[in-house]
Amino acid sequence: MRTAALNAQAMATGARFTRTLMDWLSWEWVRTPADFTQGSTIMPQKRNPVVMEHLVSMAGAAAADAASVFNNVGAAWWEDSNNATTDVQVRLWESNDRAYRFFALLGGLFQRLEPLHTPSGEAIVATGATTTAAADALNQHGVPFRAAHSVVGRLFRGGPPSTWTDAGVREVAEAAGVGGLTDEAVHAVVAAALRPELVLARGQVDGPGEAAVRAQITRIRSALDDTVGRAAALRRRIEDADTTLAAAVAERAAK
Repeated sequence: MRTAALNAQAMATGARFTRTLMDWLSWEWVRTPADFTQGSTIMPQKRNPVVMEHLVSMAGAAAADAASVFNNVGAAWWEDSNNATTDVQVRLWESNDRAYRFFALLGGLFQRLEPLHTPSGEAIVATGATTTAAADALNQHGVPFRAAHSVVGRLFRGGPPSTWTDAGVREVAEAAGVGGLTDEAVHAVVAAALRPELVLARGQVDGPGEAAVRAQITRIRSALDDTVGRAAALRRRIEDADTTLAAAVAERAAK
């Protein structure tokens, strides 16, 4: 169950990032490598990002694999019944194979993805990409998570962050039932919405700040190094056992 869940979770994260890349394609921030695209039969100039589309679909299939495993294990009368053992093996094999192909494709895409037009701060703000940072700014000033996102959602529906004002933020917040915002909180919301570079300085653990991302990468590399070391040790044990077995068989056959 843990294997199926981890595969589905990891691939869902990859698919979410892939959908973000598809938005970046639409905004002409990046260009898909030619080997990862497919032409159109009726529009020869069109470049369809088929690999990205397949990655999203593969993540959905991994979620289905996990659901199948969970349902079968949950329906098992005993822990050694076929529902919880033999019948789930195929789903796990397919889930593992899908995860391997998914990250092989995603890794190849990352290596060959081409920047096209670097977006300006204004272009980033216009997409709404900074609204989460604006909601986080409210949350950091004592506004509950859901209420903060409700306020920012109402603000964005009223217009892009470039049109927000201190008075407008207060008015929308009060209409959403969030009154008594301090001047500091209001200024923080507007600044977070208008200055995407502020995200890089955020100190939130596991957040999008530069230091936090570097810390995550360090932990991931350490975990991968440990996994590679344990896998290599296991491989050596298997090879040693194979050698010992072959020698024993040869000795028995010689008698």
